Amino acid sequence: MMPVYRDGELVPRMILNLCVAYDHRLVDGAVGARFTNEIVKVLEDFQGMFLGL
Repeated sequence: MMPVYRDGELVPRMILNLCVAYDHRLVDGAVGARFTNEIVKVLEDFQGMFLGL
């Protein structure tokens, strides 16, 4: 749990630190960034992932 500033106040939120590493000889950085952003979207909408929303 970490304090996060939301809507003008500090609220406790569960935070997951995520680190993804790429070998830039094989994967372009932009492609890696898009992949990481998609992982974040799925994890943020965890319920929707299971319910197909």
